[in-house]
Amino acid sequence: GLAGAAAEACRAPRTDAGARLRLASGGLEPAALLFGEAASRALVTCRPEDLPRVLEAAGRAFVPAAVVGMVTPGRLTVEVDGKTLVDLAVSRIREVWHGGLDPVAG
Repeated sequence: GLAGAAAEACRAPRTDAGARLRLASGGLEPAALLFGEAASRALVTCRPEDLPRVLEAAGRAFVPAAVVGMVTPGRLTVEVDGKTLVDLAVSRIREVWHGGLDPVAG
């Protein structure tokens, strides 16, 4: 889902890049919006100056596209309908991702 893709992008080595996503639920439950795999979606990043070209290319390919956030330093925050649902330090995302099930599996 979208939240998993964003968290995965934030764990890239040698960077402190996070993201701030602002989403509208569109009637979906937050869990479905953030973690659902039902619809084909892609999370794409680009430099701000490249945004018009990215959106234009999507339009030419008849691919719906929307700006849902921006790259920020150090944290992943996700807001849905103005309410913050995720607010994590990138360092914490990496720690949990790399630790996996170690704390519970021994």
